[in-house]
Amino acid sequence: MASAAKLGCQYSAGKVSGWLRLNLRFKPDWKSSVLVLLVLPILLWLGFWQLQREQEKLQILAHFQARLAETPVAIEQLAAQDDLAWQQVKLQGKFDAERIYLLDNQIRSGRVGFDVLQLFRVTGAQMLVWVNRGWVAGKRLRSELPDVNTPVDQITVTGYVYVPAGTAFSLEDDTPADDRSCAAAETWPCVIQNVNVARLATGVDTREAFAQVVRLSDDSPAALQADWPTISVQPAKHRGYAVQWFSMAVALLVFYVWHSSNLSQILRARN
Repeated sequence: MASAAKLGCQYSAGKVSGWLRLNLRFKPDWKSSVLVLLVLPILLWLGFWQLQREQEKLQILAHFQARLAETPVAIEQLAAQDDLAWQQVKLQGKFDAERIYLLDNQIRSGRVGFDVLQLFRVTGAQMLVWVNRGWVAGKRLRSELPDVNTPVDQITVTGYVYVPAGTAFSLEDDTPADDRSCAAAETWPCVIQNVNVARLATGVDTREAFAQVVRLSDDSPAALQADWPTISVQPAKHRGYAVQWFSMAVALLVFYVWHSSNLSQILRARN
């Protein structure tokens, strides 16, 4: 056994020394060098950016889970609070059964529909809150709007404050359908393409309107299909994207070495 191991080591050492005598030459041309210098940093930056996005999404999920475990508070208590994202709240009051907005192009399980937003007047406080009750399916024709039933009595609901991460993309112009145009045309419910609380508050006392939308909990009274994803892209997908970018960087380096050296000739000669 010892002699066999010694023989194997001698063979490996001889093989390595043979590779060292192969006279490997590296002569990169300027075109491929420029390509690598330009593209490689971009690929590496994209990979690390995706890893950063993964950490951001993990922090958002951790924040959401922590807030979900908290006891809902009366929304009037949030006036002086800075961090409102995912704050659990309890509302007691009545819905405005007439002023209904339908947020367009909301998809659930492959079906297109609308999120239903309505005003909620808090009992005992001069406060109006825009409440997203959840999703309803659209009808076969775009011109046919879904029927939305609204509780008429005083009700207590729970939900959380939704603070959007950025400005929603809209296919409309700079003045999309808002409360004024809907009220002027007497077209309720009103279809909108994105949610702007200041624009929706037109026609109501903006001093009384809460600055963010409250999304109802799925087990709350008056909730429709309230199953919004916490984040649009899961952290694992960002890690997968990072692996793809890093793999492309490695492939670029391999191509550069292969193209700029005589390694292919050496391998053919050895075979």
